[in-house]
Amino acid sequence: MSDPPIVTGISPKEGPPGTRVTIRGENLGKTLQDLIGLTICGVDCFLSAEWQAPNKIIARTGPVKGRGDVIVTTRSGGKGTCTIQFRSFFESISPLKESAFWMDESHLISNAWGRKHPAVPSQYQPENPLGLNDEGNVKKFSEEELHEHFPEGSGNLSLENFVPTWFLVENHYEATFNDLKAGLNHLKRKVSSQKEGKLSFLKANIGAVLDQLDTLCNLQENILKDKTASASGTLLSTDKIERAIVRSKTEAESLFKDVLGRRDRADATRNALGVLQRFKFLFHLPCTIERNIQKGDYDIVINDYARAKSLFANTEVQLFRKVYQEVEQRITNFREMLYQRVQNLPMPVEKQKKLICYLVNLECAGDPGWDCIKFQQDYIVEVLLNCQEVHLEQESSYIESLLQSKSSSKTGGLLSATKGLKERRSSNAGRTADSRLDRPPHRILFVESLCSLTIQEFPNLWKLGQSYFAGDFIAKDIDSSRMNDFNSLVSEVLHVFCKLIRDALLLPVTNEGDLCSVRVAKAVPALKRNWLDATKDATKLWLPHSVQPIRHLYSALIELDLSNDILLLMQNLLFDLRISCMKSTFSRAQEEVRNLHLRETWVINMDPENGSITQLPLVYENSVLKTIQLVQEGILQVGPRETELLGNSAAEKEVVALWRELLLGFPRSLKQLAVMVTESQASSLAANTSGHSFVATKSPEGGSSISDRLVAESTESNCSREKMLLVILGNCTFTKKNILPRLLESFQKHGYPTDESVGQETLYNFEQLDHFLFHSYMELKCDPVVGAIEQGVYAGRFDWSTCPRVLGVRSYIKEILIGIIAVHSEVYSVLPSIIDRSVQHMIEAISDEILRLFSCIERYGHYGNLQARVDVEALKLAFGSFLSEAAKNTLTETLELIPALKNQKDNRVVEEELNIFQRKMKFYLMCFKSEQIGG
Repeated sequence: MSDPPIVTGISPKEGPPGTRVTIRGENLGKTLQDLIGLTICGVDCFLSAEWQAPNKIIARTGPVKGRGDVIVTTRSGGKGTCTIQFRSFFESISPLKESAFWMDESHLISNAWGRKHPAVPSQYQPENPLGLNDEGNVKKFSEEELHEHFPEGSGNLSLENFVPTWFLVENHYEATFNDLKAGLNHLKRKVSSQKEGKLSFLKANIGAVLDQLDTLCNLQENILKDKTASASGTLLSTDKIERAIVRSKTEAESLFKDVLGRRDRADATRNALGVLQRFKFLFHLPCTIERNIQKGDYDIVINDYARAKSLFANTEVQLFRKVYQEVEQRITNFREMLYQRVQNLPMPVEKQKKLICYLVNLECAGDPGWDCIKFQQDYIVEVLLNCQEVHLEQESSYIESLLQSKSSSKTGGLLSATKGLKERRSSNAGRTADSRLDRPPHRILFVESLCSLTIQEFPNLWKLGQSYFAGDFIAKDIDSSRMNDFNSLVSEVLHVFCKLIRDALLLPVTNEGDLCSVRVAKAVPALKRNWLDATKDATKLWLPHSVQPIRHLYSALIELDLSNDILLLMQNLLFDLRISCMKSTFSRAQEEVRNLHLRETWVINMDPENGSITQLPLVYENSVLKTIQLVQEGILQVGPRETELLGNSAAEKEVVALWRELLLGFPRSLKQLAVMVTESQASSLAANTSGHSFVATKSPEGGSSISDRLVAESTESNCSREKMLLVILGNCTFTKKNILPRLLESFQKHGYPTDESVGQETLYNFEQLDHFLFHSYMELKCDPVVGAIEQGVYAGRFDWSTCPRVLGVRSYIKEILIGIIAVHSEVYSVLPSIIDRSVQHMIEAISDEILRLFSCIERYGHYGNLQARVDVEALKLAFGSFLSEAAKNTLTETLELIPALKNQKDNRVVEEELNIFQRKMKFYLMCFKSEQIGG
């Protein structure tokens, strides 16, 4: 199976039915028998197809009109496709124009007498217009070569794209110049012979002339017969014809008489209708007004009324006056309807302007434009007050449902209930907080709705006023006092807006709400109700979200080009709100940072430079950066025509104090987390040793204790308490080295007032935290190892004075090394940067304990002396590069307490034991080599 055929070219690209076309493409058939189908413009042209090559087919188009595809079908490839189309069109054939249609039926040719008779196909051949014989053309050009020279042409005389050069090259390539001149003369004679004239007309229509002659001969014979018949008394044919003509005339007159009568009556009717048509407008005007009002074509109504008023307002004809009075009544109703629609707000300002113009054109009493302005102002004030009422109702319903859901628990005031919900949310918002606190308070939603409504409705009032004073409604001069009245209307709207915003966000709360206050508030009339005090704290958390909608409204008012006195209301409101938002935002961030230790998940990430850390430092950084950006973009950043917030030293000092507390909150949170870890360790030890229950600290969520949660998290994350302390230390180190400089730089970058003492104080707190965490960890790791040394020294009732022989390096030394290696391994896997510090600290503690124990030995035997020296030398040898000066001096002091060796044999014994110790403990001792340290 080969590829399907693809037609990529056809020449010519258009023509009438019967046009000979050359089709080119790919896979058009391997042989003649492989070609089984060809359609051009949907018409089957397979019978005329001539297969030339796998990429060429010649065919003739069929009877069709329009543009279509050329589809080739083969046995090997199936039905193909095409990338071009052929356009077929019909030519209109006149008597003097040669037809270019391919006619399948027999052709008609003329005989010598001009008669037409069918001819067989063998007799029909196209006549050479030059009259030359082309049998002598030995070398003829192929059609492909001609298409290359004349891409858009053809040698067919019947086509529109006929090219004479093609015809001459194709049919008379070897003709001489004289032969071509003779052919030209032949063509001229042929054309001149076809010109119309008397003789040529007769020659061309000889058949028709003979037919007419035969008809006249037959008529003459009939007349002669009539004459013969008249002699014998028979009625002549001409008489019969005359009588028939007379009857026809009479009948025609009778018919046309009725037609003419109807025409006269129609003329009379038209004249009457013409007279009535002059006043048809008035008689139909009442119905026309009603119909156009229903359709909303108010302009047509006003134009028709103005026309009727000019024509019939002062008419003396009673009928016209009666109809005109009905028109006036309809127009009066129309005015009242328009005036009522003006009061039905909201409405697009352009539509309001149209209604006002309609009322003015209808000569409505009063001043429709000014009335519409007052209607718009009353509507805006009503909308703002209704918005407050709706949100007050929603807030009351929400608080009531909240109190009912808490009725089974310990009762309390609304403020305490709201504070408890807020604390649970801030402590662990993702786990146990009430889902209803995730939505903004109703006060914030009210502010957003109020700003949105003001932006939507206030520009309509302003634009309406501007159009009024620009004279868009009336052409006469406007009273100048109206401008002051308009400014008062605008100021009143903004006064109401600012009062509502301040009531919702800025006024101090004097009474703490309880259940009774909710009931009392519901009994107060709607316009005298106030916001509930119980939602004030929740509103403070969302206070920054109210700045953006008010700023957006303020920008919209600036674009309206209001006066400075009007904009001053919004400026003062924004300034007071930004100050409150700055305090609220920093307070919320400080609380969030202080409670970060409750969000620790112990998902550890390994940092190449700082060791194992969790996401807590990055959470802290993101929280601070978010606060910085939020305050900078939403509060500190001054918008168009706003008052600078940090314009005095008192405000700058307050900002410095706020972000100082924000920075110091994280080391305090890490210390609190470390305390929780150590307390959980103490509770675990107390439960395992004494059997008494440990009074654990309850979590802020009111659920399981922090100790239980840490135990569960440590089990889940496979992280011990000691590792937790190391991770906290890693977080501390990472924050001190990376996070803190970035935060200080960010504060300066965003334009906050700088104070170097804040950074130094924060760095000092991190260093103190580092010291606390390190010693807490070392206390947990050193105490078990140091405490076990004394038991190991005197294990098996060992006596230095009666030691029978040298036992090699004793087990307690090996246990010390294993304990140090365990610490080394744990620190290396968690915080490699403190390996030297932790191991040296542990070695110093062990060295001090060894010194204390050996200083208590009263007497050494011979082998006890050797054994003691072997143990201490083994420790000194094992500690290697981790041996600090303090530990080295301690071990040296310990060796001085042991009696000196008396001979070389004892020295060799000690050396041999140390060599054996090195061979057997080879892999243990590698941990104490500096080249193995990864930190």
